Amino acid sequence: MIKAVKPIEQQKIMLSKAITNADYELNTSEIAIFLGILGKIPQSKPIEVGSWHHLTVEEYAAIRKVTKQTARSMLKEASDKLWQRTLYIWNDELQEKVEYRWIVTRRPLNKDGIFSIQWHPDIIPFLCELKKYCTVSLARVRDIKHSMTYRLYFVLLEHSYKKQSGVIEFDLADFRDKLQLDGCYGEYRYLKSKLLKPALEELENKELARVVLEEVRHSRKVTGFRLKYLLGDR
Repeated sequence: MIKAVKPIEQQKIMLSKAITNADYELNTSEIAIFLGILGKIPQSKPIEVGSWHHLTVEEYAAIRKVTKQTARSMLKEASDKLWQRTLYIWNDELQEKVEYRWIVTRRPLNKDGIFSIQWHPDIIPFLCELKKYCTVSLARVRDIKHSMTYRLYFVLLEHSYKKQSGVIEFDLADFRDKLQLDGCYGEYRYLKSKLLKPALEELENKELARVVLEEVRHSRKVTGFRLKYLLGDR
């Protein structure tokens, strides 16, 4: 029996600074699983190692704003991908990035429409009892179409902390590493047209943020970019 939880409109998710700044690759369907499960966890309390966390087809359909039939197919495919994913988080003690897995154990989507996971023990400290975090309303981001929109929004929230506006600058090589692009979009013009511009447009269309993109050049070559942003209501 899955315990009833708050409606999506009331769910707030705390994302740690470590997670928002981590290097990882997740598509929108996988991010929806992550947020959907995290939104059901009381983050002021510890997560017990070995505890099971669940997401139903109905909940996933509500998050993605699709039918239950479509949600079942999407959830099955996304859960298979999430099972394989890793992320890299900076370790202050070692002064280097350490590779982690999101999930240590899972129960695939069953006939009752329930998908279950156990977080990897090493990732749990970044998911609960957080001291450095940003807060995301699940209802505000639940049907985002571009994974880049999620990533930029999370980074802007973490960067802004309690402010509504600011400026953040990215080195192009570091940005590609963060998204684990592995040689994709080698030329900046493609990165800009295929990833950055659609994400910035979606941020504005959904009233999540207004962002101005400025390119950073060295000897005429684009080496990075800065974002001047004004966040919408959270």
